Amino acid sequence: MRGRPDELAPVSKDEFYRGLVKDRIALATVDGVAFTAGATARLAAVKAQAGIAAAKPYIRTRNIKRPVPTIDQTRRYGTFLMDKALAIRASDVDAFSHDRTAAAVERLTALVEAQARTIRDYEATLAHSRYIFEHASAAARLGVWECDLASEKLNWSDGTYDLFDIPRGTALVRGRTLGFYEPESLQTLQATRSRALKERKPFSLDAAIVTPKGSRRWIRIHATLEDGGNTPRRLFGIKQDITEEKNKLDRIQYLAEFDDMTGLANRNKFQTHLAQMCGNEPARRTGGALLLIDLDGFKEVNDSLGHMAGDECLKAAAHRLKIVCDKAGIVARVGGDEFAVILDAPHDNDARQLAARIIAVLSQPIHRDGKSYNIGASIGIAAIDGCLAPEAFRNADAALYAAKAAGRKTFRVFNAADMRAR
Repeated sequence: MRGRPDELAPVSKDEFYRGLVKDRIALATVDGVAFTAGATARLAAVKAQAGIAAAKPYIRTRNIKRPVPTIDQTRRYGTFLMDKALAIRASDVDAFSHDRTAAAVERLTALVEAQARTIRDYEATLAHSRYIFEHASAAARLGVWECDLASEKLNWSDGTYDLFDIPRGTALVRGRTLGFYEPESLQTLQATRSRALKERKPFSLDAAIVTPKGSRRWIRIHATLEDGGNTPRRLFGIKQDITEEKNKLDRIQYLAEFDDMTGLANRNKFQTHLAQMCGNEPARRTGGALLLIDLDGFKEVNDSLGHMAGDECLKAAAHRLKIVCDKAGIVARVGGDEFAVILDAPHDNDARQLAARIIAVLSQPIHRDGKSYNIGASIGIAAIDGCLAPEAFRNADAALYAAKAAGRKTFRVFNAADMRAR
C-alpha cells in the first residue's frame, strides 16, 4: 500500500549520509523489512538530489512490505529501536523522526507488556489446572504414573506416592515398588504387562498391594503404551485406590452366598452345590448324601427367652457343625433353625456316623453370658444317587419328618427302594 509523503526539514549532505539515510535504511531493512522496487528508485532519486543541493528541502516517499515478525524478530527490532532512541541526542533529531521513534518504542513496550501479561496468565491458568487436578485426583484416590521402558525409570504424581504410603518425591526403583504387590497380583501384573508390550496394546487390571505402613489396598491400574516405532518407548496411565469399592463388592458377594449371622453357606449356595452334585444325568452319579438338620427345642428358647437368646443358639449350633462336619462338601443354613450338610461321596455308614455325632454335640448345653440353653437335633438322610436336586431334597425332608415323629434327637434314612423313611 502506498504511503503518504513525509516532509522533513532541510539537512546538509554530510548530515544526510551520516544520519537520516543511514538510519532510515537500517530501520527499513532490519529482520526482513524491505523496500519495494519503486520505493528503492525514489530513494535513489532523493539521494541524487541531495548531492546537488544539500540544503534544499526534499520529499521522501516509501512503500514498505512488512512480513509478520517472529517473537525473536520482534525482540531484536524493539531492541534496535530503543538503542537508537537512547543513542541519538534529542537536539540532533528532527521533530518528525523523534515522534516516530518514540511511538515505535511505545508500541513495542506495550507489546512486551502484553506478552508478559499473557505469560503470567498462562502460568496462572497452568497453576490453577494443576491445583484442580491434584485435588480431583485426591478426591478420586488416583495418581498418574509413567515408566520409561529402556531405563525402567518411574515418574509418579503426588497421588501415586500417597496411594503407596511413600513420601512424595522419594527416588523410585521399579524393582522395589514391585515388592509392595501381593504375590498373586504381582504374577498377574507381570503376565498382563508382558502380553501388552508384545501385542502393543493398553491394559487394565486390579491388584492388591501392602504399603510400607502395613495398609492393604486394592488398586486399579490403567496403562497406555507409547510406541516409538520399532520398539515401545514407555508406559503411562493412572492407578486408583478401589479398596472401598472392592470391599463393598466382596461384601455383596459374601451376602449372596453366605448367611450373615452364622457364617455358613446360605440356601442359594447350598442349592447350587446340590445341583452340581446331582448333575444333569443323575443315573451316572455315584455316592453322595444329603443330611437335613432341624434344631429341637429352638422354638421354645426363642419364644421364652427372646430373639437374642435364639440367635446365640443358632450361632453356637453353626460353630459346632463346622467342627464336626469339617470334611463335608458344604454346611449351610437353609432356614430359620434348619441346616443342611452334603457329603460328596460317603459310604452309607459314614452318613449315619456323622448324623450320630451331630446329634451328640448339639445336645450339649449352650452357655452364653452366664445362661445355659438346651436344644437338640433331628436329622433326615437321603442318598443323592439316581435323583435330581429337588427330589434329593424332598427325600431328605421326608426322612427328617420321620425322625421327628420318632421322638426327636434321632435320625432317619430315606429308603429309595420301598419309598419310605426308616
